[in-house]
Amino acid sequence: MLKKISQSESFRILEEFEKLLEATLQESATDPEVAGFKSIVCYRTGLNVSTQGNATEKAKALKDVWQDFNRSGKVRLAHKPLNDEVVRIALTVAGRHGKPRMLSVPRSTKQP
Repeated sequence: MLKKISQSESFRILEEFEKLLEATLQESATDPEVAGFKSIVCYRTGLNVSTQGNATEKAKALKDVWQDFNRSGKVRLAHKPLNDEVVRIALTVAGRHGKPRMLSVPRSTKQP
């Protein structure tokens, strides 16, 4: 049975997701065994990562992820607003800790 979430609940979940992701990355960044961060998100959207997120778009994307999970039992971040947010958070944390960042793109991706 699909559990529906309200718009306000999706904003709350989004805020919690962002906090937990940042905290997890912060913890990893302080680990001397962690050399840096790498993202393959750009395989989906190229290097066209937005510099700012729109809370409404991110909350809607998270709601879509939730609905997909309820249907399939799998989580796949394939929504640009969320993917971009993950990259922005990772870049911010890596920058704070002087960790190298790497964005991978397929060879066939044409950039503007």
